[in-house]
Amino acid sequence: MNADQLKLLLDTLQTQQQALITQIITQLQPGRQPDTSVNFSSIAPFENFDPRHETFSCYLERFENYYEMKGVTNEAKIAQLLCASIGSTYYNSLTAFLGPEKPIKELAYNDLFKAFKQMLSPKKSAIVSQHYFLNIFQKERQTVAEYVASLQRDLADCEFTVKCECDKVISVAGVFLRAQFIRGLRDDWLREQLLQTNVNTFEEILTQATALEASKIESQQLTQRHDTSQQSIDTNKITNTRNHFRNRSHSKGNYRSPTPERRSDQSRRRLDYRALGI
Repeated sequence: MNADQLKLLLDTLQTQQQALITQIITQLQPGRQPDTSVNFSSIAPFENFDPRHETFSCYLERFENYYEMKGVTNEAKIAQLLCASIGSTYYNSLTAFLGPEKPIKELAYNDLFKAFKQMLSPKKSAIVSQHYFLNIFQKERQTVAEYVASLQRDLADCEFTVKCECDKVISVAGVFLRAQFIRGLRDDWLREQLLQTNVNTFEEILTQATALEASKIESQQLTQRHDTSQQSIDTNKITNTRNHFRNRSHSKGNYRSPTPERRSDQSRRRLDYRALGI
């Protein structure tokens, strides 16, 4: 548990404790109406915005979850909380962006939200976004899930839409996403398997691609285990063979050939049968 998580836990416990105290007081004084207001001073600021890790849209979504979890409903307080959370760098940038005629403190939450979004998340060119989208390929050691995430990150900016005769704008992003997903795969075998399938939607192709990737990884792991086991067996055989030859060589080394003294002693012990007339 890091410092931010610990701080969030302590704030949650403090809020729950205050709610429990309020409930007890209400039960002791039945005629008194419960106080549903939130102690804003006890709410810690949200974490600073870091464009290296997330987009401003994702940051705002997490910020909204934060103040809703804290029970803050007053838009003026929400605006203050956003200003205290965004970080000094972007607070100062927005101050310069708006100019002295529009102080940040006087902006309502919706106006503040639009100003930050205009500065930190400007609308991208659809042509440029489409160009970048069509140049996204699966990187080395990148899983299918990570590759899909990189494809869908800026898909909304590509504006893959068509206008039908009923004057409705229909999205064809799924068609481009499916084509680029198959086109950008690094694994030729996986691409061939997907091109041979009868599924049409991107969701179905993604499900099949994920299953094929998992089965291939499991097959490779099983093959590596078998090769390791076979290599261990071969190593044991070689070791046993070497030990066998080493033992034989050791036995031969312990054998002693007859020395000259032994030979002369043996020759003296022989009987001269001819001198004995035999």
